[in-house]
Amino acid sequence: MRGHSFFLLCFIIIIAIPLACAHVPQRSGENDNIDKAFYIDEPLKSWVFYSELDDSDDARYYAIYLHDGDELRLSIITPETGDFSPNFVIMGEGMEAMDAIPPYIETREEYGIANVTGSRGDVEFEPFTPGAYSTTSERSIMIGEDGIYYVAVYEGVSAGSFALVVGYMELFSPIEMVRVPWDAVWIHRWEGQSYFMIFYPMALTILVGAFYLLSRMRMGVRPSDRLGWAIVAISFTYMGSGAMFINQIGIALSRSGYSPMMFVSAIFAFLPIVIGLSMYRYGFSERSRISLPQRSRAIFYGLLGLASWSGLIVFPALCAVIGLLPRKMLS
Repeated sequence: MRGHSFFLLCFIIIIAIPLACAHVPQRSGENDNIDKAFYIDEPLKSWVFYSELDDSDDARYYAIYLHDGDELRLSIITPETGDFSPNFVIMGEGMEAMDAIPPYIETREEYGIANVTGSRGDVEFEPFTPGAYSTTSERSIMIGEDGIYYVAVYEGVSAGSFALVVGYMELFSPIEMVRVPWDAVWIHRWEGQSYFMIFYPMALTILVGAFYLLSRMRMGVRPSDRLGWAIVAISFTYMGSGAMFINQIGIALSRSGYSPMMFVSAIFAFLPIVIGLSMYRYGFSERSRISLPQRSRAIFYGLLGLASWSGLIVFPALCAVIGLLPRKMLS
């Protein structure tokens, strides 16, 4: 009973914290002129759009439909070091300002223009990816007229990676929640990390787990059925996800320095490890036959893995499917 209560608490924590604090990540595509502006649905929802500026006179364009009385809240973050400090321009018929902008920024004659210049802030630790980013520019404005508004991000001096953060309402759909592990992979690639740096903790954990399993088999200890073998194998991927998260915490803290938000990250790092260890122990438990409660446990581990960002989506889904297989296939 205590074990079930612990996992229920885990489930509540891992669902509640991101919903309260995180942005939904997106990639914005090839939006290098105003006619190809990336259209942002639900602009009051909290989004973060990852992109790059390829050279000093490059710009990325975004289109947002807003209503009278809406708040447009924008900021730019970057993982880059050095002087890279992206700026942004807000344009629209409802804008009264007419700020000067670089000649390569595309606009329309009838649009008002607000130019928000960038300057590098301190590097801050972000707990959910995790990562370390500087905020270079931000602005919040109240909209006075319905219509489409454009945002152009530019730097003017150098090239680099940036992300446009939009909105303030923290809303995640179930699919957006589940896909976070793979979103994190391309976010780390956007930061400049190699696939090796991202995945080696997972590979190392699986390798160590396999050697440990072989050593136990030599002593005559092994799972009693196919269900046990499957759960033990998948448990290594859960623990590997925790190792990947710990690795990213270390990389981020090396750039940002100490942050109390690291303890939030620690929850997301150690939950997959704890769940994986529980699965490993359960895989070795003795079973006289494969019963419905035992198959339900596999389904539960699968759903818990999806909710805790364990096993890169594929393996918790596989665990849940295994629990649905006929008894004959699992004995």
